[in-house]
Amino acid sequence: MKNQKKFQKDDDVKSFSNSQKKNQQSILTYQQLKSLRNENSLPINIIRNFYKYLDMSKMTRTTPISTIISNKYLPWDKKELVKKKDIRMIHTKHFNLNWNYYKLTMDEPDKCNIAKFSRLFWSKKAIENIGPDVYCDEHLIIILQRYSKIDWDWNRITRRISIDVISNNTFLPWVKNVLTDKIMELPNDKKMSVLLKFPEEMINWKVTSLHFPWEMIGDMPDLPWELMEKYCCDCGKSCTHVLPLWVLRKLKKKSLNWKNITACVSYETIYANQDFPWDEETLLDDLDAPLWFIMNTKYNWDLKKITSISDWERIMYSPPNFKWDKDELASDKFDLPPIELIIRYTDVKWNWERYSKEFSYNDIINYRFLPWRWDIIIERNNIPFVFVKEFPEKNWICNNIITNNESRNTIVKTLEILKDIFPTDISVLIFKILC
Repeated sequence: MKNQKKFQKDDDVKSFSNSQKKNQQSILTYQQLKSLRNENSLPINIIRNFYKYLDMSKMTRTTPISTIISNKYLPWDKKELVKKKDIRMIHTKHFNLNWNYYKLTMDEPDKCNIAKFSRLFWSKKAIENIGPDVYCDEHLIIILQRYSKIDWDWNRITRRISIDVISNNTFLPWVKNVLTDKIMELPNDKKMSVLLKFPEEMINWKVTSLHFPWEMIGDMPDLPWELMEKYCCDCGKSCTHVLPLWVLRKLKKKSLNWKNITACVSYETIYANQDFPWDEETLLDDLDAPLWFIMNTKYNWDLKKITSISDWERIMYSPPNFKWDKDELASDKFDLPPIELIIRYTDVKWNWERYSKEFSYNDIINYRFLPWRWDIIIERNNIPFVFVKEFPEKNWICNNIITNNESRNTIVKTLEILKDIFPTDISVLIFKILC
Protein backbone atom coordinates (compact mmCIF):
# COMPACT_ATOMS: atom_id res chain seq x y z
CA MET A 1 0.00 0.00 0.00
CA LYS A 2 2.87 2.31 0.91
CA ASN A 3 4.59 1.47 -2.38
CA GLN A 4 1.39 2.16 -4.22
CA LYS A 5 1.16 5.65 -2.63
CA LYS A 6 4.78 6.22 -3.44
CA PHE A 7 4.32 5.28 -7.10
CA GLN A 8 1.26 7.45 -7.23
CA LYS A 9 3.23 10.46 -5.92
CA ASP A 10 5.97 9.70 -8.44
CA ASP A 11 3.43 9.64 -11.24
CA ASP A 12 2.08 12.96 -10.03
CA VAL A 13 5.52 14.45 -10.15
CA LYS A 14 6.05 13.10 -13.66
CA SER A 15 2.67 14.37 -14.77
CA PHE A 16 3.37 17.76 -13.26
CA SER A 17 6.76 17.89 -14.91
CA ASN A 18 5.43 16.96 -18.32
CA SER A 19 2.71 19.53 -18.00
CA GLN A 20 5.21 22.22 -17.13
CA LYS A 21 7.43 21.26 -20.03
CA LYS A 22 4.60 21.35 -22.44
CA ASN A 23 3.63 24.81 -21.35
CA GLN A 24 7.28 25.84 -21.46
CA GLN A 25 6.91 27.08 -17.85
CA SER A 26 8.92 24.38 -16.27
CA ILE A 27 11.04 25.55 -13.32
CA LEU A 28 12.47 22.25 -12.21
CA THR A 29 13.19 19.07 -14.06
CA TYR A 30 11.73 15.82 -12.94
CA GLN A 31 15.07 14.82 -11.61
CA GLN A 32 15.32 18.04 -9.60
CA LEU A 33 11.88 17.59 -8.17
CA LYS A 34 12.79 14.14 -7.07
CA SER A 35 15.89 15.38 -5.40
CA LEU A 36 13.85 17.98 -3.47
CA ARG A 37 12.10 15.20 -1.70
CA ASN A 38 15.35 14.17 -0.14
CA GLU A 39 16.21 17.64 1.18
CA ASN A 40 16.09 18.22 4.95
CA SER A 41 15.33 21.92 4.69
CA LEU A 42 14.01 24.18 1.97
CA PRO A 43 13.13 27.86 1.55
CA ILE A 44 9.47 28.67 2.09
CA ASN A 45 8.93 29.73 -1.50
CA ILE A 46 9.96 26.23 -2.68
CA ILE A 47 7.74 24.65 -0.05
CA ARG A 48 4.79 26.79 -1.16
CA ASN A 49 5.15 25.75 -4.80
CA PHE A 50 6.06 22.12 -4.36
CA TYR A 51 4.58 21.05 -1.01
CA LYS A 52 2.67 18.27 -2.77
CA TYR A 53 5.94 16.65 -3.74
CA LEU A 54 7.83 17.25 -0.47
CA ASP A 55 8.18 15.37 2.79
CA MET A 56 6.13 17.83 4.92
CA SER A 57 6.98 16.01 8.11
CA LYS A 58 10.62 16.79 7.49
CA MET A 59 9.81 20.32 6.39
CA THR A 60 7.74 20.92 9.55
CA ARG A 61 10.63 19.77 11.66
CA THR A 62 13.17 22.09 10.00
CA THR A 63 11.16 25.17 9.12
CA PRO A 64 11.24 28.07 11.64
CA ILE A 65 8.04 28.39 13.61
CA SER A 66 7.52 32.01 12.59
CA THR A 67 7.54 30.88 8.95
CA ILE A 68 5.08 28.09 9.72
CA ILE A 69 2.70 30.53 11.41
CA SER A 70 2.92 32.90 8.45
CA ASN A 71 2.02 30.01 6.14
CA LYS A 72 -0.49 28.20 8.28
CA TYR A 73 -2.54 27.04 5.28
CA LEU A 74 0.21 24.63 4.21
CA PRO A 75 -0.21 21.00 5.23
CA TRP A 76 2.26 20.99 8.05
CA ASP A 77 2.68 17.77 10.02
CA LYS A 78 0.85 18.24 13.35
CA LYS A 79 2.79 15.48 15.03
CA GLU A 80 5.94 17.42 14.38
CA LEU A 81 4.32 20.71 15.30
CA VAL A 82 3.63 19.60 18.87
CA LYS A 83 7.29 18.78 19.31
CA LYS A 84 8.34 22.35 18.65
CA LYS A 85 8.90 24.64 21.69
CA ASP A 86 8.82 28.12 20.29
CA ILE A 87 6.40 30.16 22.45
CA ARG A 88 4.98 32.01 19.45
CA MET A 89 3.55 28.73 18.22
CA ILE A 90 2.90 26.90 21.46
CA HIS A 91 0.37 29.52 22.54
CA THR A 92 -1.17 30.38 19.20
CA LYS A 93 -4.66 29.49 18.13
CA HIS A 94 -3.56 28.99 14.57
CA PHE A 95 -3.29 25.27 15.19
CA ASN A 96 -5.98 23.21 16.78
CA LEU A 97 -3.61 20.96 18.68
CA ASN A 98 -3.68 19.39 22.15
CA TRP A 99 -0.61 21.04 23.60
CA ASN A 100 0.79 19.85 26.96
CA TYR A 101 0.87 23.33 28.45
CA TYR A 102 2.15 22.12 31.84
CA LYS A 103 5.21 20.55 30.23
CA LEU A 104 5.72 23.44 27.84
CA THR A 105 5.58 25.91 30.76
CA MET A 106 7.96 23.86 32.90
CA ASP A 107 10.36 23.42 29.97
CA GLU A 108 10.37 27.07 28.95
CA PRO A 109 14.10 27.95 28.97
CA ASP A 110 13.58 31.66 29.66
CA LYS A 111 11.05 31.79 32.48
CA CYS A 112 10.73 35.56 32.15
CA ASN A 113 8.90 34.88 28.88
CA ILE A 114 6.01 33.70 31.04
CA ALA A 115 5.70 37.29 32.26
CA LYS A 116 6.66 38.96 28.98
CA PHE A 117 3.94 37.03 27.18
CA SER A 118 1.53 36.85 30.09
CA ARG A 119 -1.57 36.55 27.87
CA LEU A 120 -0.43 33.27 26.38
CA PHE A 121 -1.69 29.92 27.59
CA TRP A 122 0.75 29.10 30.36
CA SER A 123 -0.09 26.40 32.88
CA LYS A 124 -1.15 27.88 36.23
CA LYS A 125 -0.18 24.66 38.01
CA ALA A 126 3.27 24.74 36.42
CA ILE A 127 3.76 28.39 37.41
CA GLU A 128 2.79 27.53 40.98
CA ASN A 129 5.31 24.64 41.03
CA ILE A 130 8.05 26.77 39.47
CA GLY A 131 7.77 29.25 42.32
CA PRO A 132 8.67 32.95 42.40
CA ASP A 133 12.47 32.77 42.56
CA VAL A 134 13.10 32.35 38.81
CA TYR A 135 11.82 35.84 37.92
CA CYS A 136 13.39 39.23 38.24
CA ASP A 137 11.43 41.72 40.39
CA GLU A 138 9.85 43.40 37.37
CA HIS A 139 8.51 40.18 35.86
CA LEU A 140 7.58 38.64 39.19
CA ILE A 141 5.14 41.52 39.77
CA ILE A 142 3.46 40.70 36.45
CA ILE A 143 3.21 37.04 37.41
CA LEU A 144 1.77 37.89 40.83
CA GLN A 145 -0.89 40.08 39.26
CA ARG A 146 -1.77 37.66 36.48
CA TYR A 147 -1.91 34.62 38.78
CA SER A 148 -3.24 36.20 41.94
CA LYS A 149 -5.26 33.11 42.91
CA ILE A 150 -2.14 31.03 43.44
CA ASP A 151 -1.36 30.53 47.13
CA TRP A 152 1.96 32.38 47.00
CA ASP A 153 4.42 32.39 49.90
CA TRP A 154 4.02 36.11 50.55
CA ASN A 155 6.43 36.05 53.50
CA ARG A 156 9.17 34.87 51.21
CA ILE A 157 8.21 37.17 48.38
CA THR A 158 7.99 40.25 50.62
CA ARG A 159 11.46 39.53 51.98
CA ARG A 160 12.84 39.23 48.47
CA ILE A 161 11.22 42.15 46.61
CA SER A 162 12.87 45.55 46.97
CA ILE A 163 11.17 48.33 48.94
CA ASP A 164 10.86 50.50 45.82
CA VAL A 165 9.02 47.80 43.88
CA ILE A 166 6.69 47.10 46.81
CA SER A 167 5.90 50.82 47.21
CA ASN A 168 4.82 50.94 43.55
CA ASN A 169 2.54 47.93 43.97
CA THR A 170 0.86 48.47 47.32
CA PHE A 171 -2.31 46.72 46.18
CA LEU A 172 -0.64 43.30 46.48
CA PRO A 173 -1.01 41.40 49.77
CA TRP A 174 2.46 42.08 51.17
CA VAL A 175 3.17 40.74 54.66
CA LYS A 176 2.96 43.64 57.10
CA ASN A 177 5.57 42.43 59.59
CA VAL A 178 8.13 41.53 56.92
CA LEU A 179 7.62 44.85 55.12
CA THR A 180 8.01 46.73 58.40
CA ASP A 181 11.24 44.88 59.19
CA LYS A 182 12.61 45.82 55.77
CA ILE A 183 11.90 49.48 56.44
CA MET A 184 13.47 49.29 59.89
CA GLU A 185 16.71 47.99 58.34
CA LEU A 186 17.11 51.22 56.38
CA PRO A 187 19.30 54.08 57.65
CA ASN A 188 17.45 56.55 59.89
CA ASP A 189 17.66 59.31 57.30
CA LYS A 190 15.72 57.18 54.80
CA LYS A 191 13.20 55.44 57.04
CA MET A 192 10.62 58.19 57.22
CA SER A 193 10.52 59.00 53.49
CA VAL A 194 10.07 55.30 52.68
CA LEU A 195 7.49 54.80 55.42
CA LEU A 196 5.31 57.59 54.04
CA LYS A 197 5.05 55.82 50.67
CA PHE A 198 2.83 53.15 52.17
CA PRO A 199 -0.78 53.22 53.37
CA GLU A 200 -0.95 53.16 57.18
CA GLU A 201 -2.67 49.77 57.25
CA MET A 202 0.35 48.14 55.59
CA ILE A 203 2.69 48.99 58.48
CA ASN A 204 3.17 47.30 61.85
CA TRP A 205 3.14 50.49 63.92
CA LYS A 206 4.05 48.76 67.14
CA VAL A 207 7.37 47.59 65.70
CA THR A 208 7.89 50.85 63.81
CA SER A 209 7.37 52.90 66.96
CA LEU A 210 9.94 50.84 68.86
CA HIS A 211 12.63 51.45 66.25
CA PHE A 212 12.08 55.06 65.20
CA PRO A 213 13.97 57.73 67.19
CA TRP A 214 11.81 59.91 69.41
CA GLU A 215 12.80 63.01 67.43
CA MET A 216 11.49 61.53 64.16
CA ILE A 217 8.26 60.53 65.87
CA GLY A 218 7.92 64.07 67.19
CA ASP A 219 8.32 65.44 63.67
CA MET A 220 5.30 63.37 62.50
CA PRO A 221 3.05 63.18 65.59
CA ASP A 222 -0.13 62.48 63.59
CA LEU A 223 0.99 59.07 62.38
CA PRO A 224 -0.63 56.15 64.25
CA TRP A 225 2.34 55.48 66.52
CA GLU A 226 1.98 52.82 69.23
CA LEU A 227 4.21 54.11 72.01
CA MET A 228 3.15 52.26 75.15
CA GLU A 229 6.03 49.80 74.88
CA LYS A 230 8.58 52.19 73.43
CA TYR A 231 11.84 52.16 75.35
CA CYS A 232 12.83 55.37 77.03
CA CYS A 233 15.72 54.62 79.36
CA ASP A 234 16.79 52.52 82.35
CA CYS A 235 19.40 54.80 83.89
CA GLY A 236 17.02 56.93 85.94
CA LYS A 237 17.01 60.65 86.56
CA SER A 238 20.67 61.02 85.64
CA CYS A 239 19.94 60.05 82.04
CA THR A 240 20.99 62.51 79.34
CA HIS A 241 19.40 60.64 76.42
CA VAL A 242 15.74 60.90 77.34
CA LEU A 243 13.29 62.06 74.70
CA PRO A 244 13.37 65.84 74.29
CA LEU A 245 10.70 67.90 76.00
CA TRP A 246 9.45 69.36 72.71
CA VAL A 247 8.76 65.82 71.48
CA LEU A 248 7.01 64.93 74.71
CA ARG A 249 4.83 68.01 74.43
CA LYS A 250 3.73 67.03 70.91
CA LEU A 251 2.93 63.49 71.99
CA LYS A 252 1.44 64.03 75.44
CA LYS A 253 -2.11 63.36 74.25
CA LYS A 254 -1.13 59.94 72.94
CA SER A 255 -0.96 56.73 74.95
CA LEU A 256 2.58 56.84 76.26
CA ASN A 257 4.40 54.78 78.86
CA TRP A 258 4.34 57.60 81.40
CA LYS A 259 5.67 55.26 84.07
CA ASN A 260 8.93 54.75 82.20
CA ILE A 261 9.10 58.34 81.01
CA THR A 262 8.53 59.71 84.51
CA ALA A 263 11.33 57.53 85.83
CA CYS A 264 13.74 59.06 83.31
CA VAL A 265 12.80 62.73 83.17
CA SER A 266 14.55 65.06 85.59
CA TYR A 267 12.72 66.48 88.62
CA GLU A 268 13.35 69.99 87.33
CA THR A 269 11.54 69.14 84.06
CA ILE A 270 8.64 67.49 85.89
CA TYR A 271 8.29 70.43 88.27
CA ALA A 272 8.39 72.95 85.41
CA ASN A 273 5.76 71.01 83.41
CA GLN A 274 3.15 69.93 85.90
CA ASP A 275 0.46 69.95 83.20
CA PHE A 276 1.95 66.71 81.85
CA PRO A 277 0.35 63.45 83.03
CA TRP A 278 3.39 62.26 84.98
CA ASP A 279 3.01 58.89 86.67
CA GLU A 280 2.37 59.61 90.34
CA GLU A 281 3.08 56.05 91.48
CA THR A 282 6.54 56.19 89.92
CA LEU A 283 7.27 59.49 91.61
CA LEU A 284 6.07 58.30 95.00
CA ASP A 285 8.16 55.13 94.74
CA ASP A 286 11.30 57.24 94.51
CA LEU A 287 11.94 57.90 98.17
CA ASP A 288 15.23 59.59 97.30
CA ALA A 289 13.46 62.40 95.42
CA PRO A 290 14.88 65.85 96.21
CA LEU A 291 13.33 67.35 99.31
CA TRP A 292 12.54 70.62 97.53
CA PHE A 293 10.55 68.59 94.98
CA ILE A 294 8.66 66.71 97.70
CA MET A 295 7.85 69.95 99.52
CA ASN A 296 6.64 71.82 96.43
CA THR A 297 4.48 69.19 94.75
CA LYS A 298 1.03 68.00 95.73
CA TYR A 299 1.63 64.29 95.36
CA ASN A 300 0.65 62.05 98.25
CA TRP A 301 4.17 61.49 99.58
CA ASP A 302 4.71 58.86 102.28
CA LEU A 303 6.79 60.97 104.65
CA LYS A 304 7.12 58.07 107.09
CA LYS A 305 8.87 55.94 104.47
CA ILE A 306 10.95 58.86 103.28
CA THR A 307 12.08 59.49 106.84
CA SER A 308 12.86 55.82 107.38
CA ILE A 309 15.27 55.58 104.43
CA SER A 310 16.92 58.99 104.93
CA ASP A 311 20.23 59.23 106.69
CA TRP A 312 21.01 61.84 109.34
CA GLU A 313 22.98 63.94 106.86
CA ARG A 314 19.98 64.28 104.56
CA ILE A 315 17.76 65.15 107.49
CA MET A 316 20.35 67.52 108.95
CA TYR A 317 20.65 69.56 105.77
CA SER A 318 16.97 69.51 104.87
CA PRO A 319 14.89 72.69 104.75
CA PRO A 320 13.90 73.65 108.33
CA ASN A 321 10.21 73.35 107.52
CA PHE A 322 10.38 69.88 105.96
CA LYS A 323 7.80 67.64 107.61
CA TRP A 324 9.81 64.66 108.74
CA ASP A 325 7.88 61.92 110.48
CA LYS A 326 8.61 62.53 114.16
CA ASP A 327 7.88 58.99 115.32
CA GLU A 328 10.25 57.64 112.67
CA LEU A 329 12.95 60.10 113.71
CA ALA A 330 12.68 58.91 117.29
CA SER A 331 12.88 55.21 116.36
CA ASP A 332 15.96 53.07 116.96
CA LYS A 333 16.49 52.33 113.23
CA PHE A 334 19.21 54.96 112.98
CA ASP A 335 22.65 55.47 114.35
CA LEU A 336 22.96 58.25 116.88
CA PRO A 337 21.67 61.52 115.43
CA PRO A 338 23.86 64.63 115.41
CA ILE A 339 23.33 66.51 118.64
CA GLU A 340 22.53 69.64 116.60
CA LEU A 341 19.61 67.79 115.03
CA ILE A 342 18.17 66.92 118.40
CA ILE A 343 18.27 70.58 119.35
CA ARG A 344 16.53 71.56 116.12
CA TYR A 345 13.65 69.12 116.60
CA THR A 346 12.94 69.58 120.28
CA ASP A 347 9.35 68.41 119.88
CA VAL A 348 10.42 64.92 118.83
CA LYS A 349 10.16 62.25 121.51
CA TRP A 350 13.78 61.29 121.35
CA ASN A 351 14.99 58.13 122.99
CA TRP A 352 16.81 59.71 125.92
CA GLU A 353 17.34 56.38 127.60
CA ARG A 354 19.44 55.22 124.66
CA TYR A 355 21.14 58.56 124.12
CA SER A 356 22.12 58.81 127.79
CA LYS A 357 23.94 55.52 127.38
CA GLU A 358 25.63 56.28 124.07
CA PHE A 359 26.30 60.02 123.66
CA SER A 360 29.79 61.20 124.47
CA TYR A 361 30.53 62.88 127.79
CA ASN A 362 31.58 66.02 125.90
CA ASP A 363 28.16 66.22 124.23
CA ILE A 364 26.46 65.85 127.57
CA ILE A 365 28.67 68.59 129.05
CA ASN A 366 28.12 70.95 126.11
CA TYR A 367 24.37 70.33 125.96
CA ARG A 368 23.64 69.83 129.61
CA PHE A 369 20.28 71.52 129.30
CA LEU A 370 18.88 68.56 127.36
CA PRO A 371 16.70 66.06 129.24
CA TRP A 372 19.39 63.44 129.85
CA ARG A 373 18.60 60.42 131.97
CA TRP A 374 21.10 60.93 134.82
CA ASP A 375 20.09 57.74 136.54
CA ILE A 376 21.44 55.97 133.44
CA ILE A 377 24.49 58.19 132.97
CA ILE A 378 25.83 57.55 136.51
CA GLU A 379 25.63 53.83 135.82
CA ARG A 380 27.99 54.13 132.86
CA ASN A 381 31.50 52.76 133.27
CA ASN A 382 34.74 54.70 132.84
CA ILE A 383 33.27 58.10 133.65
CA PRO A 384 36.10 60.65 133.31
CA PHE A 385 37.05 62.72 136.35
CA VAL A 386 36.46 65.94 134.42
CA PHE A 387 32.84 64.86 133.93
CA VAL A 388 32.40 64.47 137.67
CA LYS A 389 33.87 67.94 138.16
CA GLU A 390 31.19 69.33 135.82
CA PHE A 391 28.37 67.58 137.65
CA PRO A 392 29.46 67.02 141.25
CA GLU A 393 25.90 67.22 142.48
CA LYS A 394 25.04 63.86 140.87
CA ASN A 395 25.12 60.69 142.91
CA TRP A 396 28.29 59.26 141.44
CA ILE A 397 29.51 55.75 142.06
CA CYS A 398 33.18 56.00 142.85
CA ASN A 399 34.08 52.73 141.17
CA ASN A 400 32.71 53.95 137.82
CA ILE A 401 34.92 57.05 137.76
CA ILE A 402 38.32 57.04 136.09
CA THR A 403 41.11 58.77 138.03
CA ASN A 404 44.68 58.91 136.83
CA ASN A 405 46.32 59.66 140.19
CA GLU A 406 45.86 58.97 143.88
CA SER A 407 44.87 62.51 144.79
CA ARG A 408 41.89 62.48 142.39
CA ASN A 409 40.86 59.13 143.73
CA THR A 410 40.93 60.57 147.25
CA ILE A 411 38.84 63.58 146.14
CA VAL A 412 36.17 61.34 144.67
CA LYS A 413 35.97 59.26 147.81
CA THR A 414 35.85 62.42 149.86
CA LEU A 415 32.90 63.67 147.80
CA GLU A 416 31.10 60.44 148.54
CA ILE A 417 31.68 60.89 152.30
CA LEU A 418 30.71 64.57 152.21
CA LYS A 419 27.35 63.73 150.65
CA ASP A 420 26.64 61.40 153.53
CA ILE A 421 27.44 64.16 156.08
CA PHE A 422 26.35 67.44 154.51
CA PRO A 423 23.54 68.62 152.29
CA THR A 424 24.30 68.35 148.57
CA ASP A 425 25.02 72.02 148.00
CA ILE A 426 27.56 72.17 150.86
CA SER A 427 29.25 68.93 149.86
CA VAL A 428 29.52 70.21 146.25
CA LEU A 429 31.05 73.45 147.43
CA ILE A 430 33.67 71.62 149.49
CA PHE A 431 34.38 69.30 146.49
CA LYS A 432 35.04 72.25 144.23
CA ILE A 433 37.44 73.75 146.78
CA LEU A 434 39.34 70.48 146.99
CA CYS A 435 39.59 70.25 143.19
